[in-house]
Amino acid sequence: MSLTGPNGKTIMYNASLGQTTMTLTGAGLETPQVFRRSGSESGGEMEQTEADAGSSPAGGLVGRWQGNNGVIQLNPDGTAVYNGTNLRYTVEGNVLTLTGNDGALPIPFSIKGDTLYVTVQGQSGQLTRVRGQQGGAMAGGGGSGSVPQDMVGKWCYVNVSDTGQVSSSSSSCFVLNPDGTYEYSGESSNSNMYGGTASQSSDRGTWWVSGSTVSVNSQQKGPMTYQLEKRNHPKNNDPMLCRDGQCFVTAYQKAPWPY
Repeated sequence: MSLTGPNGKTIMYNASLGQTTMTLTGAGLETPQVFRRSGSESGGEMEQTEADAGSSPAGGLVGRWQGNNGVIQLNPDGTAVYNGTNLRYTVEGNVLTLTGNDGALPIPFSIKGDTLYVTVQGQSGQLTRVRGQQGGAMAGGGGSGSVPQDMVGKWCYVNVSDTGQVSSSSSSCFVLNPDGTYEYSGESSNSNMYGGTASQSSDRGTWWVSGSTVSVNSQQKGPMTYQLEKRNHPKNNDPMLCRDGQCFVTAYQKAPWPY
């Protein structure tokens, strides 16, 4: 759909028509804009109310949601990513329709706070909004962010020290999954002439990247954001991910970063 303003500039929007609504996305809109038909049932102009513009069901859906079956990201421009698969979506009333290469799937939904209740092919389920440190859908503001597929894999940090009288070792590894989830495991040990100690830890949650930061929503610690840098190991050129300066080397064979 194209609209021409008083200055003569024409802007193209993506338009989705329902029986009584028209939803516009794209062209820099931060959230989908819903217009409702006024006048008689057979026609009439479309009008947009303040409630439609600021708190429409479509606007409330924008962001990142996590459920038992994975993670879905609903973007303001009408695009979506579900477990690494790119989709498009539209909203009419309280029905969210996901469209992919294999067709369209209508999903009745309702939102209560940060919980999204859905019915998918007759089965009820619920998802929880993933929030970042700033209280938005994701750190970095307004649902922005992505899950770069070149970062997917297992990354580890290992530190070993032996002075002859005291030896210690620690390792930390995390697995970044393509659907935006992660798993973390760590262990450490210390030993001396009097004995030794050992400990283990684990965590899981979701992750995403915004600019030069990586954000996580940890089950153990909640939302956190770190500075992110990609480097290649100075000795063997293996790619590394550096989180606030601490570098984790790929655990599997990967090509060096090209930059």
